[in-house]
Amino acid sequence: MNSDRAHAAGEDLEYVRKALAREARAPFPRPIALLWAAIALVGFPLFDVAPSAVPVYWTFAGPLGFALSLWLGRRAARAAGLEDRAEAARWSRHWLGLLIAIALVVVASIAGKLGWQTTGSTILLLLAAFYFTAGIHLHRGLLPAAALLGAGYLVVLFLDGRTWTWLGVAVAAALGATAWLGGGERRA
Repeated sequence: MNSDRAHAAGEDLEYVRKALAREARAPFPRPIALLWAAIALVGFPLFDVAPSAVPVYWTFAGPLGFALSLWLGRRAARAAGLEDRAEAARWSRHWLGLLIAIALVVVASIAGKLGWQTTGSTILLLLAAFYFTAGIHLHRGLLPAAALLGAGYLVVLFLDGRTWTWLGVAVAAALGATAWLGGGERRA
């Protein structure tokens, strides 16, 4: 019984050690954080100033941002000498899952099962959840953006005014901070 516990504890410690080592050697790529900061800074305020442009903007910005993020991430890993296919696949699957979840919400909206106002806040909730899980499992630097997205979800549900605009500014600032404080290009 004690050897089982010791073995399990050893596995837990090894998992934590690997996670910390990965975090220490692989900073969040600055260009990706800045890319999504710019996308959010433009896309979130559209809800307040040009709601009819929101579906068109995000139809292109989301998938193109995803594809560009993959390219930027691979480029950053190569430059740092830290290419890890398993790690890249983890990141890719995580964010691809978000794209698929958002697409399913949009399908529900197009089918008339979800109103367009609710569609935006539901996608915001998905963003908060995916950023949070990415912050837990992939890179802690994403946790501040996750917290802002979660708080923003409540704000857009219950407050009137330019809530999407302020949320876009706050999320862009959080991602900018991630870029400058926790990002960058380290060499191996």
